Amino acid sequence: MDRLKAMETFVRVVKEGSFAAAADQMGLSRAIVTKHVMQLEKQLGARLINRTTRRFNVTEIGKDYVAFCQRMLEQMSEQDALIERLQEEPRGELKVLTPKSFGSLYLGNIVSDFMALYPDIHVTLILSDTSMRYLDLIENGFDLAIRLTAHVDSSLMARRIGALRWVPCASPDYLMRHSAPNSPADLADHNCLLHTKHADGIWRFAGQGKAAETTVKVQGPIATNSVMVLRQVALNGKGIALLPTYCIGPDLADGSLRQVLPQHAGPDEAIYVMFPHRQLVPTKIRLFIDFIAERIKQSPWDLPRERKGKASAQVTSLAGRRRKAK
Repeated sequence: MDRLKAMETFVRVVKEGSFAAAADQMGLSRAIVTKHVMQLEKQLGARLINRTTRRFNVTEIGKDYVAFCQRMLEQMSEQDALIERLQEEPRGELKVLTPKSFGSLYLGNIVSDFMALYPDIHVTLILSDTSMRYLDLIENGFDLAIRLTAHVDSSLMARRIGALRWVPCASPDYLMRHSAPNSPADLADHNCLLHTKHADGIWRFAGQGKAAETTVKVQGPIATNSVMVLRQVALNGKGIALLPTYCIGPDLADGSLRQVLPQHAGPDEAIYVMFPHRQLVPTKIRLFIDFIAERIKQSPWDLPRERKGKASAQVTSLAGRRRKAK
């Protein structure tokens, strides 16, 4: 038996003063309304209504129970309205997991601009390079995770929001002291600064046209899981590093680092937002995903500085208009 439906039926019967009137109000047959009340009485082990063909009388227990039912139904209605409002309004806590280096470099400004647009959303941003599966995200209370990867976790919903390019680069000082490589094979004769993502020491370059992928075995004096450490070692002139442009875009722009083998494309990765559920996604999550997707779809780390400045100014202007509208 649907206990809540039976409670609602009982309240309506008492309010209308008859089974027939309650049946008409609820669009049910009188037999169904009578059955609901009888099942409720059976479950409670007490008579709620004394009825005959001529008389209708709510028992003392029935009077107490109908008051209880009314309170319960009102509280449920209020809670349903609250949940609906929270689901629709951009408010509440938003807990986001993101890789350390990417989050440190780019999400500070993005989150700041998002907060300016939606001040009732409290963002908790956790930076970690630990990959989490579906149950891990749920158990740790995350609403979504940002991942830089070529492969997605099939247990999670995933939306691709951008792309990453990995390029070989070195400082001008290093390239002055060593002959710049002319082909990927020449890298075997250089100090190569290794990321543990390429733990096998194999660097891969996409082929041009129909050419096959080119691979080369490299070696060097350092291996680390931090792209920011590799960037600094490369800036110090210690070798050639294969790094994503999101961490060296400004260095390439101002000449602190120079791309080597520009005619050979390095490996590509995608930027994904991963979240547990596809259905009934709260507004705050949808807004954040749309916002970050718009901000990084053009790979801002690859844009000239003046274009990035214009983009930031546009967001600032939009935030100002949003505050005035309120």
